[in-house]
Amino acid sequence: MNSRVNISFGIPVLLDKIFAWPVITYRKHKYGLPFRKIPLGESLFTIVDPDVFYQLNKFHWVPRKHHGKIYAVSFFNEPAKSTKIRSMHRVIMNPSPNLLVDHKNLNTLDNTRTNLRLATRSQNMFNRKKIKSETSSRFIGVCFNKRSKKWCAYINVEGKRIWLGTFDNEIDAALAYDAAAKKYHGEFARLNFS
Repeated sequence: MNSRVNISFGIPVLLDKIFAWPVITYRKHKYGLPFRKIPLGESLFTIVDPDVFYQLNKFHWVPRKHHGKIYAVSFFNEPAKSTKIRSMHRVIMNPSPNLLVDHKNLNTLDNTRTNLRLATRSQNMFNRKKIKSETSSRFIGVCFNKRSKKWCAYINVEGKRIWLGTFDNEIDAALAYDAAAKKYHGEFARLNFS
């Protein structure tokens, strides 16, 4: 009679869990959240929650540039279809086809659940960095009017620009934008001052 026991978990996974625990604990203490790193090649890595690390680490992830940002992607073979490229943040959140996944802190390689949220296309656009070439100001939603020699504040809502007023200084205009962004964009608002 064979007395061997069938072990359902692999020894490498068990050892990894044992040795990863101190690192995860340290990261939780230092950064406020536990996370694991998945290498992407080219000296890049993405971070994920420990509970999805083993599921995601089964696949080969690579960096892919899209609209100037780098995302973690993998290639999946789907039945009756050709190979499909899937982004890690979409695999984690599993959104419906009409929704996007927004990275709250704008770091597209931070794929922890606390950094991801479902968003419509317009909500996703609210949460973006200021494009330096768009205006004469260092702040979002602020520009300098050469004729009046004043700072103007504005916000875009549903494809329309709303003017918020003119101000003697750039900071007051930026604060006016922040108030409007909270009102119109809610949790997706990208503010000048946190």
